[in-house]
Amino acid sequence: MQPDSTIPVLTIPGTGLEPLVVSTFHNLVTLLFTVIIPWLERAGIGFIHFAVVISFPVSLFFIIGIIYSVEQLKIIKKKDAEKNDVKIEPAFVPERAAGSGSHDFTMRWKRLLDLLNSPNENDWKQAIIQADLMLEEMLRGLGYQGDTIGDMLRRVEPGEMKNLDNAGEAHGVRNKIAHTPGFVLDHHIAIQTMHKFRAAFEEFYYI
Repeated sequence: MQPDSTIPVLTIPGTGLEPLVVSTFHNLVTLLFTVIIPWLERAGIGFIHFAVVISFPVSLFFIIGIIYSVEQLKIIKKKDAEKNDVKIEPAFVPERAAGSGSHDFTMRWKRLLDLLNSPNENDWKQAIIQADLMLEEMLRGLGYQGDTIGDMLRRVEPGEMKNLDNAGEAHGVRNKIAHTPGFVLDHHIAIQTMHKFRAAFEEFYYI
């Protein structure tokens, strides 16, 4: 008796297998029903011999499945590592930012404005340096990682911080004050720099 040439449709719900794996399995089933079984019947081969022969395509299918699963696991781990490298957590919660720490930030900020209104250039520089320290505290409070403020600012994803450029430019002025011998700070530049710090703090309700 010749076997039915119709190949049963095999469905594997929820496996998530790629088309290549499914196609390979379908080809193996097709080979089994159209070639191997008819040949075994014509040759009069018994069950043991049949089991030996069929074990090869079955083993091949499972090997392909294992390789596929391992590769998918590598991809998932890589994506998780990249995601966790950006931030510790999706950290900004407006209610938290406007809570216990905001009063301290506001009072410190007012003292820095007093320094900015001083006729002394060193006071302006000190105001910017202290504002930069406040910026570091805010970034760490929002969950960003990094050894320096520059590292943390580079980890800010597009759209997470509207005043990212302001914060970066203000931090750049602080670096000139700290690392450039004899740097002369114009009062107008000092005022602009403090406005940029203020925009970053107000965005996250820190002042």
